[in-house]
Amino acid sequence: MIISAPLLFVDGAFTGPGAVAFENGIITRVFTEIPEQVDISLSHGFLSAGLIDIHNNGAFGVDFATASPTQWDDVIAKLAGHGVTSVLPTIITAPLATLHESARRVAAAMGMHGGILGVHIEGPFLAAAKRGAHRADWLLPPDAKALLTCPALRLVTLAPELPGALTAIAQFVAAGVAVSLGHTEANAAQMRAAAEAGATLVTHVFNAQSPLGHREPGAPGVALTDERLWPCLIADGLHVDPAILNLAFAACPRAVAVTDSILIAGLEAGAQGEFGGALARLGAEGLGRRADGTIAGAGITLDEGVRRLIAAGIAPETALAAATARPAAALGLTDRGTLQAGQRADIIWWDETYTVQRVWQAGAALPTTHQPRGTETVRTGLAGLES
Repeated sequence: MIISAPLLFVDGAFTGPGAVAFENGIITRVFTEIPEQVDISLSHGFLSAGLIDIHNNGAFGVDFATASPTQWDDVIAKLAGHGVTSVLPTIITAPLATLHESARRVAAAMGMHGGILGVHIEGPFLAAAKRGAHRADWLLPPDAKALLTCPALRLVTLAPELPGALTAIAQFVAAGVAVSLGHTEANAAQMRAAAEAGATLVTHVFNAQSPLGHREPGAPGVALTDERLWPCLIADGLHVDPAILNLAFAACPRAVAVTDSILIAGLEAGAQGEFGGALARLGAEGLGRRADGTIAGAGITLDEGVRRLIAAGIAPETALAAATARPAAALGLTDRGTLQAGQRADIIWWDETYTVQRVWQAGAALPTTHQPRGTETVRTGLAGLES
């Protein structure tokens, strides 16, 4: 199969016209011109690699912590229809037995879906004062052995200032599990010590963590300046104000776009569902909240996150890289994230408004599932939003 387009997004820049050839689910060649023979000739828009969401708790009515095989089929297909061809399912703080059971569900689904990257367990080793939507009675002191037997474990979020955290980080990393720093009151020195111990990511920068100060950089300051760390930012323009998103993406070439979406993402405003032991409701702006107003998670998919970043003034090249090549690099993925020979044929055709028109996942053409809401254009007052 050869698909040509006026533009390709390759190596962080737009080039074209060009074409992408793939066979048996793998890209075989990227053309810097349009070859004589093509199977599909696109008259407008551009091609990019598939999106990779490395912090996603669920969507389309499905919570990854409790998903059945049929629900996995449904949600993975719908995410892929939005261009999200790879996802790292995130499981938040719960009793240890529940976390292990949820991990087993994800591991079973991985055998059926090549777009599932493993398990991200966010918690239970978090700072109580920065727990956000995580239940306080389920938090625990850091203990790598408590989670290392979870199948398909790829990433753990923990607070580095907790007693035993640095030892746990070293143990996770030694076992091949990446560590992200989050839900933390850590100061800059504690963040740097965690990076020295082997942590490589920072979970939803600016949210549920120590603040950025001009004398004490806190978690955000280290996340954005320490080259050992990949800072992940929620791309909805609500968890982090667009002006701060602009600063962060301008300051850090490693900044990664994530959704931190929950099961109500992709549904109509007003949808609700249980997440992390309590009910969450989706607002018209694309934000999930508890009944008390606490933010429970985002209600967008990553393609919408890309549009929101661009609407906030971030260069399209930066927004696209932050949702493709950077998350791949942050997780050490070498088989996806860019349009180049040898990569999985996860390909998106976007139009000029950065709306997904068609998707190929591992070379298979998929129907698109357009967002029913124009939430990227909706903003609400930020008063009352919890970090």
